Formats: sequence, C-alpha cells, structure tokens
Amino acid sequence: MSADQLIALATFGLVFATLLLVWVTLRGIRSQLWVMTFSEYTRRYSEIMEALPFEARRRRGNFDLAALPAPVRERVLGAMRKYLNLCSEELYLHRKGRIDREAWSIWRIGIGDTVCLPCFQQAWTLLRPEYDYYPEFCAFMDSLVGESRLSDAAGMQQPESGSKAHVPGRA
Repeated sequence: MSADQLIALATFGLVFATLLLVWVTLRGIRSQLWVMTFSEYTRRYSEIMEALPFEARRRRGNFDLAALPAPVRERVLGAMRKYLNLCSEELYLHRKGRIDREAWSIWRIGIGDTVCLPCFQQAWTLLRPEYDYYPEFCAFMDSLVGESRLSDAAGMQQPESGSKAHVPGRA
C-alpha cells in the first residue's frame, strides 16, 4: 500500500470517526432537550394544579365556578386558561411531530382525564372563544369534552379525584 493510499484510508477513518462522534453528540443533546422540555411542561402543569382549589380537582365534587366570589373565580379561570394554553402547545407539538408518540399518549390520556372535571367543563364553556384562532385545538377539546359527557351519561366508573389528570411523564 502506498503512502497516498494510507493517507486516504486514514483520512476516511478520521472523517468516519468524526461523523460518528457528531451523531452520538447530537443524539445526546436531543435527549437532553427532550428531558428539559418534558420537565418544563411537568413543572407548568404542577403549578397550574396547585393554583386550583381542591374541590375543583374532584370529579364528583360540587364545584360551581359561577358560585365563587369574583376574585376567586378569576383566579380559577386564569389557572384554567394556563392549562388550556399548555394543552394547545402540546397538541401543536404533537401535530408538528416535535414530541414522540409515547409522550403524546401520556399527555392525551391526562388531558382526557382533566376534561372530566366539572371545573374544566365550566371553564371551557367560558374560555373556548379565546381559542377560536386555533380551530384544531377547539375541535380536539370539544371531542374530549363530548367523550367525557358520554361516559358520564353512560355511568362509567371514574376516579374520585383529578389526581391522575394530565401529569406529563406519568405512565
């Protein structure tokens, strides 16, 4: 083998090793970004749920948004607006293929659990017009609310609290 051939082979080996290293590094960065994003959405969800009165998170509770004093009602609606924004972002990320199927499946089930809450259904009725700019989101949420009402009407067993509702990362 000539010196030129050895140099060409060594160059090819270095280029291959460099490409492999870049690929491994990018996969690691992508994984870290995914964890950071997932953690951020989990943090936001937790803060939203903490802002809601306990009774608002109970599926069979006697929560009545209209009966709350105006300042409390506005605070609850503000928390629900944040929740709807979070859900719309998750749907957008899903539709753009920016989150994997497993994460979307977890989020989708959680959103479905949350729409069963009377607090959510009352808030969605009031806040829905704010999301008219995103018809896909309105259709998605309307579908989930419809499914929830059908299952409630059919007398299906539902968990007592909304504690399982939309906890990103929860299996």
